[in-house]
Amino acid sequence: MHWFHLFEYKINFAFDFFLRFAEFAVFFYAWQTILGANATIPGWDLKGLVVLYSLENLFLALILSFALGAIEAWNKIAKGELDQHLARPTISWLMLVGEGMEISLGGWLLGIGGLVIARTFFGFSMPLHALVLIIVMLLLAVGITILFSLMLSALAFWMGRVEFVYSVWEGLFEFDMYPQTVFPWPLQTLTSFTFPFLFAHTIPAMVLLERIPATQAIPWILIEAGILAFNFLLFSWVWKKGVKRYESFGG
Repeated sequence: MHWFHLFEYKINFAFDFFLRFAEFAVFFYAWQTILGANATIPGWDLKGLVVLYSLENLFLALILSFALGAIEAWNKIAKGELDQHLARPTISWLMLVGEGMEISLGGWLLGIGGLVIARTFFGFSMPLHALVLIIVMLLLAVGITILFSLMLSALAFWMGRVEFVYSVWEGLFEFDMYPQTVFPWPLQTLTSFTFPFLFAHTIPAMVLLERIPATQAIPWILIEAGILAFNFLLFSWVWKKGVKRYESFGG
């Protein structure tokens, strides 16, 4: 069997890969010609944007793998299909997350490939301790996004069908390709509790590009862990209230 037949959705894969590559090409052109990166917003040249976009694709791949089930959980809640999860000796919301897992091959290829290309043609070091810090920041960022997505889905306990959560999800994700340092702090704060691009790609890119030493990422990791803990406590409270309401109405 030819290797390409291993991809069941090979056309969708190729189309997704092409769209991601074209998206970056258009973004870089707009960045250079409209935003004036070299003058108004220094420090984010082609090298910087390739590293940033590579990390963004890795973050997106992780989100599609783990957070997609979280944002789609509202559908089971609204349809009264949560009983089978509540009856299992497991964590109900964790099972919902697991059921929606997918593999974003295009995101992984562009993410890893982009970093390899950037290192080959532009040159930057990737010491082991810096890679470990970046992986930790990416995983914490995914955790924050999962919890935020579950909180959106939990609205279905009170509001029923909440299709609008997709618009909220996609709207916030529109900030994914930009270095978060270009935005004012209120917007950075909002995304830090929802889609923490600051921790997922901006700070990691600055570490890889040696614009900040790797040790400066440690305080940011502690802040990110604090945000994750806050989101978890808030979500746990909302989920318990929602499940209690769900059970009182018999699903």
